[in-house]
Amino acid sequence: DEEEAEFEELCEQVASSPLLLDVVVSEEVGRLAGDCQDFFLFEESIRAMLLALLRDTRVASRLAAPPLTALHAASAVQAVPVPPPRPLGACRTATTTGAAGADSGGGGGDVMAANGGGGGSSSSTVRQTAAATSHWSLSYYPPSGVLPYRGLSLLAAPLCYLYDNPASSYRLFRAMYCRYWCKLHSLSTSPPPTCPALPGLLRVFEEIMQALDPLLLRHLQRLGLLPGALVAPWMCSGFAGALPVQEVLLLWDRIIGLDSLLPLPLLAAAVLCFRRPVLLSCGSPREVMAALGDISQLGAVPLMQAVLFPG
Repeated sequence: DEEEAEFEELCEQVASSPLLLDVVVSEEVGRLAGDCQDFFLFEESIRAMLLALLRDTRVASRLAAPPLTALHAASAVQAVPVPPPRPLGACRTATTTGAAGADSGGGGGDVMAANGGGGGSSSSTVRQTAAATSHWSLSYYPPSGVLPYRGLSLLAAPLCYLYDNPASSYRLFRAMYCRYWCKLHSLSTSPPPTCPALPGLLRVFEEIMQALDPLLLRHLQRLGLLPGALVAPWMCSGFAGALPVQEVLLLWDRIIGLDSLLPLPLLAAAVLCFRRPVLLSCGSPREVMAALGDISQLGAVPLMQAVLFPG
């Protein structure tokens, strides 16, 4: 079918046009997935999915948040950094919103704007959309515009449990990366508050901790630890590799159901609160890291429910 042919085409590009980043991806998959008891059976499938993502030119225009860094392929042997634009999706949303406003009454001014009288806002939106379209049409390195950050393989690995076909797993992985996971690799402040990027997620985490357990927060800070830095690796991998696969998929189910990454900071705060007695007894950063080193016995949904519905 279509998704099979699409994935097969990307795999053929892997064989015919190797990239230097392929080595980075292979080492990442071998280290994080190949050595993990939950994912080692899927090592080759995960590697194929990530190498396909690097070459998928459909990815760049679908990202919900711009990447932290983008490279433009200036020539066959040179790539230069370029400032990432606002994603096309955001520009389309702005254009749609403007059109909806014109249809909902008060249309006289908009008609005048279309005829050249006071059309600054409308023409500005058109220029933004055109600029974004032009920017995304550049040749990126890699072609998808996505650089393989540490932990990317963990965002693909759990999906191998859902399908016996790598093409189906890849299609879901690409959709989730474009809509959700790209925000974990972005410092953008443009996404809405209901689905923020990484800076917003860390801010939400600290606000939750301040509301739930300010004493624990101050204790960690006195030890010279940034609570956000403790939980960032969990959040940036969607808790894959930290929790059992079943718990990870239950967590991701909530993310898709709510269409938001907010369950990530909620669960991160819930884990710290659950380990509160041990953490308060820690007298050094090393002891804190040891106390949080293994959370594989915890359940994602019960912990989040305990925070949302205390007592």
